[in-house]
Parts: sequence; C-alpha cells; structure tokens
Amino acid sequence: MGIKFVAKVKALQRDLEAYDKKRIKAYQTAVKVEGFRLAKSLKDEIKSGSPGGRAFSPLSQIATKRRYRNKKKPPLYRLAVPVRYRADYHDGRMDFSIGFVDPFKGPKLSKSWKRLAQLHQAGGKIPVTPDIRKAFIGIAADMQKRKNTRNQSNVFFLKKNTTHMDIPARPIIEPFWDAHKKDAERNIVLNFHRKMQGERI
Repeated sequence: MGIKFVAKVKALQRDLEAYDKKRIKAYQTAVKVEGFRLAKSLKDEIKSGSPGGRAFSPLSQIATKRRYRNKKKPPLYRLAVPVRYRADYHDGRMDFSIGFVDPFKGPKLSKSWKRLAQLHQAGGKIPVTPDIRKAFIGIAADMQKRKNTRNQSNVFFLKKNTTHMDIPARPIIEPFWDAHKKDAERNIVLNFHRKMQGERI
C-alpha cells in the first residue's frame, strides 16, 4: 500500500507542477497580449500629439516654420516609430517594458532614436554650432523660393549672440502610464482567466 500511496503522491505532484507551468505560461501570455495593446495605444497617442491625454507643449517658432511640409502632423509624431515592447526573464520572473526599448528580436533601437526620445521627454539645450547656422540659412533660402513660406524665412537667421536653443520637456511615457495603468492591470487579470479557461487571446 505504501508503494501505491507514493505513486499517487508522485502523480499528484506531477499534476501540480504541470498546473503551475500552465498558470505561469497563462500569466506571461496575458502580460504580453496587454503589452502589445499598450504599445499600439502609445504609438497612436504619440501620433495624435497627446500621450495619456496630455497634449505636447507647443513647438518653437523655428520648429513650427520647419514643418511647412508637414503642417497637418502634430509635433513629435515621428517618435511613434521607435516605440517597442519586450519581455525579460530572470529566475522564473518576467519583466515587461514598453516605450523606447530594444525589441524582443531584430535590430536594437539606435542610439540616435534613444537620444532624441530622451531629449524631448526631459527637455534640454541644443548648442548653436556653425553647422547649425549654415543649415538654417539653407532652410531659409529654400523657404524664400516658395511664395507661401517666403515671409516666414527670417526666423532662421539667428542673432550672433544666440548660443543655444531651448527644448521644453514633453513627457511621453509617464503621462501615458498614469492614464492607462489601472486598465492595464485589469486587462492582465482578465486575460489570465480567459487563458486559463482555454480561450485564445
């Protein structure tokens, strides 16, 4: 009887281990599904110019004039391009990241994208170098050739005592997460239960 009892305990242990693995897998899938949804939402909200419902600070006069070819686009809409999501596993724990992070697979996010995202989120100063002055003069010359932008070109002729340009902070990740955190936590729980019930999510 002892042998049979041990056999039943071992079988139960195997069942419990299998169930634990199923639960862990269901949880990881639940998080990944919600992470994918959040990444798409973050992209959409950046493109709309208001991540988390918080509109970006207005562009500077120079930045506004430089957008004469993309007037219909909100500021920083291109920062939706490098938004990624990824999962990391450490001793059975999964850490999930959304934002300007390296993806699960494929090429890593370039340093230039990361610097650009950090600059606009935190704000900062850009030094006015001779190359920048030369580039701005070229932009002004190009604008002067166009009737609809000719009168807007003067802003690109910087004063001699202008040494830097201020970039205001335009937070992206923090307001987005503040606005979506509760929904994300609820969705992960719902996804988990659906997955445990055998649903495809």
